[in-house]
Amino acid sequence: DETLPATGSYEVFLSAGALTSTLGAENLEFRQTFIVDSEAPRVATTFPASGAKVSTGVGELVFEFSEPIELLTSPEEAVELVGQLSGEIEFESVSLDGTGTQLTVHNAQLSDDTVSFRLVPDAFVDAAGNALVGDSVFSFVADSLSRPASLEPLKPLGSIAYESKERGTLGPTDRSD
Repeated sequence: DETLPATGSYEVFLSAGALTSTLGAENLEFRQTFIVDSEAPRVATTFPASGAKVSTGVGELVFEFSEPIELLTSPEEAVELVGQLSGEIEFESVSLDGTGTQLTVHNAQLSDDTVSFRLVPDAFVDAAGNALVGDSVFSFVADSLSRPASLEPLKPLGSIAYESKERGTLGPTDRSD
């Protein structure tokens, strides 16, 4: 009596003539490989990392999974981007790489905002049909001035007065506090 581990690849082999039917016919050789997978996929890493502060020009948002996944919907329906101030955020496309472990959101139209990006949990499964588990919502801050501002000294040189040539808004211009 042998107990098999919960996850792994197994082969069943039956040699020719090992069994005989009630009519006396012997079986043909039989070989079958099967996989037992009880581990569900989860998000391993994201870019930007949850809680990070990034430039609005970041361009791509990336999810990496613990194992290859399959999409049960179109890629665009599997991802939601929402800004705390701006609401739903548009993006150009979503792609899954050839290994099935990296999902990339291309050309997200980010503005100064706190952004939540969410994977729709029932849109993802692994090869065994296990659904995505764990956190599926990640947030980051998009800021058009997240890079250090360039400062130029004002005259008289040697003073502690500086000026920045950077221009921008602290938030969407169509909103007020």
